[in-house]
Amino acid sequence: MSKRLLKQPASIVGQSLHEWRKEKNLPLKHVAQDLGVSLSIISGWEKGKRFPSQANFKRISSYTEIPCSCLFCKNCTACRHQGRLCENKTG
Repeated sequence: MSKRLLKQPASIVGQSLHEWRKEKNLPLKHVAQDLGVSLSIISGWEKGKRFPSQANFKRISSYTEIPCSCLFCKNCTACRHQGRLCENKTG
C-alpha cells in the first residue's frame, strides 16, 4: 500500500483530533496523559505522520466522544460545530 494512501486517513483522523482538542482548549500534554501515550505520539497523529493503533483509535473515539466512523470523515468538523452527528455514513 502506498504511503500516500496511508497518509490521507491519518491526516483526517489527526485533523479531527487536533480540532477537537483546540475546541476544548486542551493542551497536547493533557490529552497525551489522558490517553496514556507520549506527546510525540499525539503530535504525530495530529500531523498525520502516524496512525493510531486499533486500541488507541478506540480510546480517541471514546475520549473525544466522536464516533470512529466520523474520525475519518472530512465533513464531520462542520457537523460537530453544528451540534449534530455526521450525515455522511461513508466517511
